[in-house]
Amino acid sequence: MSKNRNLRIVGPSEAFALDLPVPSEGWEAHDARVAEGRRIDESRARARANLEAGIPDLFARRIATGEVRPELPAMRALQSAGADGGPPRAGIYVLSGPTGCGKSMAAAAWLAEFGGRAPLWDSAARLSATSRYDADARARRESATGMVLDDLGVEYADRGGNWQADLDALVDWFYGHGRPLVVTTNIPLAGRDGRNPFADRYQARIASRVAESLGWLAVSGPDLRRRGGRQ
Repeated sequence: MSKNRNLRIVGPSEAFALDLPVPSEGWEAHDARVAEGRRIDESRARARANLEAGIPDLFARRIATGEVRPELPAMRALQSAGADGGPPRAGIYVLSGPTGCGKSMAAAAWLAEFGGRAPLWDSAARLSATSRYDADARARRESATGMVLDDLGVEYADRGGNWQADLDALVDWFYGHGRPLVVTTNIPLAGRDGRNPFADRYQARIASRVAESLGWLAVSGPDLRRRGGRQ
């Protein structure tokens, strides 16, 4: 039978003890309930932090509740970019693979764990639609300690080359300041002619940064959405 717990309290001038009554469910059940409450609170705090970084709600909640599958090829690819299984080295990483193979989920999990004190998530479509004169958006990018640029290739690219210039500037910023940038894309890294379609589309400057970082990460796998699997 559970016994009362003795709690010793030290005050500024004296010490005294209190006998804590046995909870109705017993100490073991009480401790389990308290531990579960703390786990839920921590999970909610992680979810809030991920959402504040811009990680999409679906990914943020899966990460916070531990619903991440480390065996997926995209997860293993990002892990291989790090030293001894740690975070990717500072540099530019392009995670390329077919639709639904888990690239975005892997990138979100990486950002939540290794994005540093000021992680940032953005999509190429949203970033390309953001005014290059938006000082607040630029300041947030420049203060990020790690960033994911998701789904590069679906953005609107203007004929004047402004988007390419903005993308060059983003890559140069992270490269020059020694901060990791992970880019996800459906654009393949190898064509039938032996050329790199991604490098051809986004030009030699960005391709050089990625190559120097050893950041070409090609993954394959089935469409988990069609199979009803969870990324």
